[in-house]
Amino acid sequence: MKLIAYEQGQIPVRDRADVDLGCIDLALAESLVDLGDRMGARVVTWQGRHALRLNQFVGALRIGDLHLEVLPKLDGLSDPSDIRRNLLAMLAETQDLEVRASELVGFLENAEPFLTALARLYCRRLLEAVRRGLRQDYLLHNELLPHLRGKVDWATHVKLQATQRLEFPCIFDERSEDTPLNRVLKAALLTVAPNLESPRMASVVTELRHAMDAVTDINPVPDLMARIHTDRMNRQLEPLLTFTALQNLASSAPQK
Repeated sequence: MKLIAYEQGQIPVRDRADVDLGCIDLALAESLVDLGDRMGARVVTWQGRHALRLNQFVGALRIGDLHLEVLPKLDGLSDPSDIRRNLLAMLAETQDLEVRASELVGFLENAEPFLTALARLYCRRLLEAVRRGLRQDYLLHNELLPHLRGKVDWATHVKLQATQRLEFPCIFDERSEDTPLNRVLKAALLTVAPNLESPRMASVVTELRHAMDAVTDINPVPDLMARIHTDRMNRQLEPLLTFTALQNLASSAPQK
């Protein structure tokens, strides 16, 4: 069930949920109130016994089968597609979000929720980067090996000899795609993937996950995000990092 509502507007509460009437049932209403309490955001409050009032909240929520998109109230605009277009324009301006003209046309032709459209743009841009080749960096390894490689940690080796272990503690560099930057990009992919239900986008997500199989799955923390930076070799990925920051914000609310 997909429902569109507006900031400061109301959602009717009836005995049965009905997408055509724009109403939800009592169980969903109570879940929305509870979700806001857990988020500390008070997304909705009761307006009498038969309606919820949306507070100053804009975004998307998912509770069970309910997909609720809350759009801002913009003077002179009532059509959801027009509001989504203005949201994208505001993000492009305030967050340095690079959106190509061709992408903008595709975005406006779609009636899907704003965050889903944003996720689709991210995956298409990530696919372009992956097909050019993931950036590799030299990563330091410290491993016990049955043969010599790189430098030997002699202090540890002496201790191992005392236990008669026929292994060498080796310190070496190896090129790898499993870099902090690629981990953050993959984490954003895994975050948005459940929102992309069309067969075409499901195929794109599958290709991306296969291409990034060597990259560790992580849940990025703010400290890691702060350490991520681009240089002249991967500066073309800066727009993707902007997308990951937006998706991180969008997914910060817990889902039930």
